[in-house]
Amino acid sequence: LCGLAARGGSGCVVLFKVLESSEDGAVVRDIDGAVERLGDDSHVPLMEWLGARGKEWYVYRNAIMMLGNLGFVAAADDVRRFLSHPHPRVREEAVGALYKMQGEAAVRDIQPLVRDRDKAVVKKAVTTLARLKCRNPFFLQALADLFRGGKDRDPAPDELLLVGLDAVAQIGAFAVDDVDIRDILVERLEAGGSMLNKLFKKRKAAEDSEVVRAATCGTLGHIGDQQTARSLEPFCKDASPLVRERASDAMRIIAARGQA
Repeated sequence: LCGLAARGGSGCVVLFKVLESSEDGAVVRDIDGAVERLGDDSHVPLMEWLGARGKEWYVYRNAIMMLGNLGFVAAADDVRRFLSHPHPRVREEAVGALYKMQGEAAVRDIQPLVRDRDKAVVKKAVTTLARLKCRNPFFLQALADLFRGGKDRDPAPDELLLVGLDAVAQIGAFAVDDVDIRDILVERLEAGGSMLNKLFKKRKAAEDSEVVRAATCGTLGHIGDQQTARSLEPFCKDASPLVRERASDAMRIIAARGQA
């Protein structure tokens, strides 16, 4: 691979031919490293590869990944159209590449993917927007909806809830429709801790796992105020040792912040 990279543009074409016949992750990583060593010599062949029609989905994913790793800003317009590609792994890679190419300028294009039908794409979009400290109303609404219960909403899987909690911790407190995200999280935490709600399943929030409930306490510690701390007090005596620990830690963090 190093020898092919040393040949410049002609070597790049050979490397791409290998990629077209393999989905193997190790092969992709090795060739990606060789393409990075090619630098500018790889831009034109990569763009031609990206523009070719009728290729397997992983061909486009690989080209997008490499262009992102190269930070080739001029490719942003071409990569952007793959945000709506039928295959979720291509959409997911396009989110990451646009972030690397454009930073904050990619927020508007990435935002709609927080409501994608594929959870891995949603995770990538939420994580990326949180890293950019995005506080656009559309994104904040999507985060709030992730934690709100209701008969018209399917319960979010734990992995999405955990990503959402991490995003809220990074962004900080906010309100949607005059409802504070801290109140939404406390309400969900209270519903999950109620044995009556668990027995009758009156709310979807009551099905949160111990890990999610503990992570909710952690996020409240990052963004909470004194009112939040008072709401956390009952969870210091929760049946779950993990929830008790995180609730106590959260109260200490809020108290220390108030004294700073």
